[in-house]
Amino acid sequence: MISAVLLNLRWGLFSVRPLQTWRRGRVVLIGDAAHGMLPHHGQGANLTIEDAITLAVLLQRCRLEEFDDTMKHYHALRRLRTRIVQRSARATNTVLHLRDGNEGRAATLAGVPDRFGWIHSFDALSNVTSRSAQADGPSQ
Repeated sequence: MISAVLLNLRWGLFSVRPLQTWRRGRVVLIGDAAHGMLPHHGQGANLTIEDAITLAVLLQRCRLEEFDDTMKHYHALRRLRTRIVQRSARATNTVLHLRDGNEGRAATLAGVPDRFGWIHSFDALSNVTSRSAQADGPSQ
């Protein structure tokens, strides 16, 4: 029954270049506003939550005069991970749009849980807590 339905709906998928900075003044971007990506890993909302956790922890520890340095630290903590997920989603785009029956597509899809488990195992709270502690140095 499903295959009998004519499906001719198509929509464009667009990715954006990574931004050089995620803030201007006191306005800070998170989520797709900072690092929009193709939807193939379903990580838009998850990365937004990770950004929010990271930002909340950093702002909680921040004094007003340290705001600029705190925002640089936020960007440094989040940029690498978000770019890796962006690139991975872009690379996955090609495989997901191969026709059914393509052996490369089937093999790749079968390996998705093993290949992309690193995306789901990331712990933003632990990451910001441990990396911020390293940046602060030993406590006195």
